[in-house]
Amino acid sequence: AGGSFGHPRSPPGLGAGTAAGGIDVKGTYSKCLMVASQLKSLTFVRCSLIPSLSSSPSGTGGDRDFYFATLSEFASQYVDALGSTGNLPITRQEWLDDETNLAQSEWMEREQQRQFGEWAGEVPDDGGDGDTAQEQGPVAVNVMDRPDCLEDVFALVSSVCETYPAGSKAFWSVVVEEEEEGSTTAAADTTMSSSALSLAPSRALQTLDLLQSENDASLYAYLSFLAALALADGASSTSPNGAAMVHSFLSGGRTVGGSRGGAAADRRMHFLWSTAMGYLRWYAEHLSPDESTGDDGNGAKKGAGHHRRASGPGTDGAASANESSTSYYYGVGSGGASGATSSADADNAATSGGPASTTSTAAAVASSGNDNGPSNGKELDEVGRNTLAALLCLISNVASKSPEAREFILGIRLPTLDANGAETGCRDGSLEILFSLLTISSLPVDIMGMAFVAIANL
Repeated sequence: AGGSFGHPRSPPGLGAGTAAGGIDVKGTYSKCLMVASQLKSLTFVRCSLIPSLSSSPSGTGGDRDFYFATLSEFASQYVDALGSTGNLPITRQEWLDDETNLAQSEWMEREQQRQFGEWAGEVPDDGGDGDTAQEQGPVAVNVMDRPDCLEDVFALVSSVCETYPAGSKAFWSVVVEEEEEGSTTAAADTTMSSSALSLAPSRALQTLDLLQSENDASLYAYLSFLAALALADGASSTSPNGAAMVHSFLSGGRTVGGSRGGAAADRRMHFLWSTAMGYLRWYAEHLSPDESTGDDGNGAKKGAGHHRRASGPGTDGAASANESSTSYYYGVGSGGASGATSSADADNAATSGGPASTTSTAAAVASSGNDNGPSNGKELDEVGRNTLAALLCLISNVASKSPEAREFILGIRLPTLDANGAETGCRDGSLEILFSLLTISSLPVDIMGMAFVAIANL
């Protein structure tokens, strides 16, 4: 298909950034930011440069710290520039949809030209082999032509922060917060103010949070970025560290926009700890072999409520079972990624125990059997695997550095629902949900290891 690269979220403004000599400064700046995505430089840094610096004999001690400090600072400035200028690249699914639509349009145009030629009496091109060359459909999209997308940008951030945790602070903004201290004496009331450095959401985080609240397709990038930010130390010895700040976002204490309470908080607090645990429970239930066979196994250990949730909120289970497992696994099927969702849907996810997006629920888990018979298990597609890994990593990173977060997460208990959507009176605890992942034999080994680490950190 046509080689379109990562398109910016909003087109660079013309006119306002044009100098007297006729040079579009703002447009040139935006194009410079896009070059790294087009050339797949971010993937090169993540897959080649960082491993080589980590394993190189010369990359030890002070030299190694210098290399990664420079890399983390450069990466933070680049990501911040993408967020502030509206040039964050599109997601992989959006790129695939654009390329698929482009291939479809080009095929329809060629087909119309061929039909018009036949009506006009023109001899169709036989391709030199004596047979009339007719395309049977649009050209398949070559995923190897895909540029670095939104997921690749924040995969680089996660890789940098995981390799060099001290560099995580570069992806936060550091602000000065004024604190007022009042004292009352017999003579007069006095108010003293003191200032302290504190971490605050960067422009990249605010932009990504807004994107995720409008479209669930960027959920994996959003979760992986929060997990990376949780590794940062505090701006000062007395200020909250990155894990405490991320916990305050996900517990509803403050918004990523920085305001406390009000209408903005109602709109922005769309993803909470309870939502994260609801996602994990949904994955645990849908990956169960008993669900795919329709057999409840030994006795009634999985009641009607479990079977109802396994079909997914608003998802046709039969339709998803008929999809090819190969297309799901490689993330190139019709439901290979999350779709649009609303804040109201996200709020319902914690109660129903599943992802809010119906496209996400259909695609996150695929049948591993053939299309003509019952399956014996289910497997994660690319989006489901990345999202589940990001959820476990987020819980692990935050819990390991924030005692308040550990206590809060352990206190979450999600209600179970029966077939009619009514609460059964039973509740699933956080540890119970995490341990249920360990009982799934089809779970990838690396994700099972991440589940063990998350349980240990709690």
